Amino acid sequence: MIGPGKTFYPRACPALGHLTAVLTAPDADGRIVVVNITSRTERTDSTVILNVGDHKRIIHASSVAYDWMDFAATATIAASVRDGDLVPREDMDPYVLEVIQRGACRTRRAARIVKRFCCALFCPCPRPVEELVGCPECEDCADARVPA
Repeated sequence: MIGPGKTFYPRACPALGHLTAVLTAPDADGRIVVVNITSRTERTDSTVILNVGDHKRIIHASSVAYDWMDFAATATIAASVRDGDLVPREDMDPYVLEVIQRGACRTRRAARIVKRFCCALFCPCPRPVEELVGCPECEDCADARVPA
């Protein structure tokens, strides 16, 4: 089953490919939200930084690339796994997954439609979703940095 916390690499270049994590359960249309995890640089999104130990495949400080966060069809992902184009990896730790999910509400780099979808699911704020988008200072999502 493809759902929150599942991860995978592209088969074509697992050594060079980026770990991709599933953030959401499938919606009524069979869509999930996926996000890429990439090496940290001064240009990458710093909303959530993952460290060695946060996931078995993270070998150095890595950034959750919310600018690449997007919807994906579960049928497409399942077919890619079945065909060997995507290689499943270890599930995300539930705590780390929650930090990444909340970061989806805090980042300023995500596409608005995907961010709004994630905020409706993950942000514990009592304010309407319309007010949450673009409000990275939410007290309930204060620190999206995973402890070292």
